[in-house]
Amino acid sequence: MIRKSTQLLAVAFVASTLNASAALTVAKLERKSTVDFEKEILPILRANCLACHNTTKAKADLNLETPKLILEGGDSGPATKPGKSAESLLFQVASHTEDPIMPPKGNKSGAKNLTPSQLALLKLWIDQGAKGEVIGFTKIDWQPLAASFNPIYTVALSDDGQYAAANRGNRVHVYHLPTQRLVAELTDPKIAADKRYNGQKVAHHDMAYTLNFSPDGNTLVSGSYQEVKFWTKKHAGPSMLAGGATARISASRDGNRFAVGEGSSVRVFDAVSKRELKTFSIKAGQIKDISLAADGNRVAAASSDKTIRVWSVSDGALVTEIKSPSDLTAVAIFGGNEFVAGAGSDKIIRTWKIAVSAKDQKVVKELKGHSAAITSLDSNSGNTIVSGSQDKTVRTWDAVNAKELKKITQGAEVASVALSTDGKLILSMGDGSTTAKLSNAADGKLVKDIRGDFEKAGELAGQTRYEAFARTEVTYHEGAVKTAEANKKKTDDALKKANEDRDKKKKESDDKAKDLKAAQDAKAKADKSVADAEKALAAAKDDAAKKAEQKKVDDAKKALADAEKKLVDAEKPAQAYKSSVEQAKRAVVDVDRAAKAVDKAKGELEASKKLAATAKTDLAAVQKSTTAAAKKWISGSFSSGGQYIALQNADGIAHVYSSATATGLSKHAVGKSAMSFVGNELVSHAAQTSLKAIEPGWSLSRTIGTATAKSPITGRVYSTAFSPDGSLLATGSGDTSRSGQVIIWNTASGAKVQEIYNCHSDIVLGLDFSRDGQWLASGAADKFAKIWEVKTGKKLFSFEGHTHQVMDVDLKPDMRTLLSAGADGIVKVWNLVTGEAKYTIKGYTKEITSLQFIGYESRFLATTAESHVRFLDERGRAQRSFSGTADFMNSAASTPDGAIVVAGGQDGVLRVWNGEDGKLIKDFPAPITAAKVAKK
Repeated sequence: MIRKSTQLLAVAFVASTLNASAALTVAKLERKSTVDFEKEILPILRANCLACHNTTKAKADLNLETPKLILEGGDSGPATKPGKSAESLLFQVASHTEDPIMPPKGNKSGAKNLTPSQLALLKLWIDQGAKGEVIGFTKIDWQPLAASFNPIYTVALSDDGQYAAANRGNRVHVYHLPTQRLVAELTDPKIAADKRYNGQKVAHHDMAYTLNFSPDGNTLVSGSYQEVKFWTKKHAGPSMLAGGATARISASRDGNRFAVGEGSSVRVFDAVSKRELKTFSIKAGQIKDISLAADGNRVAAASSDKTIRVWSVSDGALVTEIKSPSDLTAVAIFGGNEFVAGAGSDKIIRTWKIAVSAKDQKVVKELKGHSAAITSLDSNSGNTIVSGSQDKTVRTWDAVNAKELKKITQGAEVASVALSTDGKLILSMGDGSTTAKLSNAADGKLVKDIRGDFEKAGELAGQTRYEAFARTEVTYHEGAVKTAEANKKKTDDALKKANEDRDKKKKESDDKAKDLKAAQDAKAKADKSVADAEKALAAAKDDAAKKAEQKKVDDAKKALADAEKKLVDAEKPAQAYKSSVEQAKRAVVDVDRAAKAVDKAKGELEASKKLAATAKTDLAAVQKSTTAAAKKWISGSFSSGGQYIALQNADGIAHVYSSATATGLSKHAVGKSAMSFVGNELVSHAAQTSLKAIEPGWSLSRTIGTATAKSPITGRVYSTAFSPDGSLLATGSGDTSRSGQVIIWNTASGAKVQEIYNCHSDIVLGLDFSRDGQWLASGAADKFAKIWEVKTGKKLFSFEGHTHQVMDVDLKPDMRTLLSAGADGIVKVWNLVTGEAKYTIKGYTKEITSLQFIGYESRFLATTAESHVRFLDERGRAQRSFSGTADFMNSAASTPDGAIVVAGGQDGVLRVWNGEDGKLIKDFPAPITAAKVAKK
């Protein structure tokens, strides 16, 4: 028995040693509020335990679905001892302090060890009595919000400045800024199917509280009660029409019809139904150019046999046939669709009246002025003709009076010209040129030279800003190294001085050692004298003896006092030496710390230099690719409404621009043959003729969580943030006055990547990822701003200083500065190097509602409840104010370069400003009906 007991004891010792070494870390949790089992503990158990311990499957007869069932336990007895977490089986196996450890390694359910913060929460729940109940989700009977409820709580802006989004109640409106139009009212089909909504286009049951565009601008997320929705921008696929080698394409000005000239035939199509209406053929020659009348009812074709033929689309009849004295390269119907113009190599534009029989045709006017062959003609339904020539000029003409109006120098032989429907703009391209010109028709003045690939230009601008930022990082870290080295020198000097002082003090102590010994001996002797005198005093019998002995005691004590004083003086050199030894030790620690700081600073400097070198190399590569992307333009066209321009390059890519601003919008593969706008679609020919919509639609692509059932998201989602690469989305929500919730999701799959438990003690109102995507900053109604490590959920920083809710947070790209906006009317600028507030910006009497750093700069955008929208520097000095606001402003956003700023507030108006001069570009009031949405 003794031997067996010894063996068991040994086994127990080994087991306890193994358990102790494998025990999981339990975080320190300072919390007074009661842990909510259903909202805080059950989600942990559901993720890691319930797969094997539930009502239908209870291994070891243990069900962990409710506190009552947990207390009842299983084969091993109760799983909890209320108030005693250390003795509770559930906590023991979860913390790996007792076998069997849970969850087991290699489990098939994907359960993971509990994190330190989860274990701390479980421990606290048990210590509080392991109480609680599972009530379950109470379904909310959502009712439609009034369409007149229009305050804007959140806005978003795509990085390229093309799209802005704003909520109004539970509606989300998307605007296309280059064309200044409302292009989408985001609609959840399931909600739309509810008859109570009476056809309203709504995105959520509850209000939308947060909006964010993905870094690439192709996805917009909206957050509401217990859910976040992903809305994706998609272009419709092309409509394909059979066809051969297309020579020319022409569209009616209303965009309802288009004609395709190919070989010896002209086909006319209905642009809406994509149905072929008529086919017209010629017996001799090949089609060189075609022109469809503005109303689409007539089509003219110029052919290689020097003939212009005009047909009626409605009945297919040949209206007239015109013999030209010169070869023909261009044709255009004009003058209320009653006249046709033709031109070619003889440099003359001739006009004829269409409603004249072929035998009676004669030239009405000759427009002379070009000094080389004419290559292109265009007109709207009026009397103005635009011509392009090999003489490198573009000219506008009054065709009725045969008068040249304006001459525009192209700089290259003109290959193509186009006139906008309203006749105000001219688009022209030089033959073999990489530059297209957008000009005013009235005065011939250049609006803008359009060259290159606008996407590459945007990439170049972004890379240029980043390269400049990378250089400033090198400068900062060079300064940090100098500071660290200066501090190291100070500590070296201090150590040298401390060692010298120690050696000096040691010598002084050694020199005074004899004096110290004598003083110690004298003190001991004096102590003995006092003791002897007091003993004699106690033994004295009569008063005289007592008096005599008392004097001896007094004299002995006086001598002791003198001895003690001398001892104190004698001990000073030794004490000074001892103190100098400690000081020298501290100096060694300081030197070591300073040396490590130098090494760290130098390492960071080298890393920044590598970053800058890579940025410089990448910039050179982008510059090279941007130059290479500047292909020759071969044709151009205006959309029917005039808001778009399409330019086709030699690689067969159509670049679409805003005609108002010449801002690049989108790119489309159209092939290297003919291309033209038909309405707001591009008609082109590659293997076959196709129609391609250039205006994308926005549709619901994913929903995480739900507002109508139990959801992994707690409460309203007040904040969202995309990681810089767009692969992650963070959501911030929580239970008011109880807990905050931050969840990080995989944007590709919608799967939960990380949940930061017990992150705040109140709802999370602001989130922002760091530039490298490694950190996540959060701000909450608990008055704290914090920074977390994304991979582990570990807290890195915690900042306390606001006296009211933290409304928003933003991390500067250098990852050394954090902004926090407070409902106390204060902006805190936190130094992440020191952990202290660098600046406190005051002067506002109401909430700071949102903020955002502008790209890599130190200035930031801020909105306030006092109707302010401003650019501020880190000291709080206003750099620019954006006017026109008159109410509580809730949210604002800026492009990374600060060129465009949008903001919204209680008045429901989305305002758009030029960030460079502060001027209002456009304001968008709340749309009244869905009819306001741009017609696709």
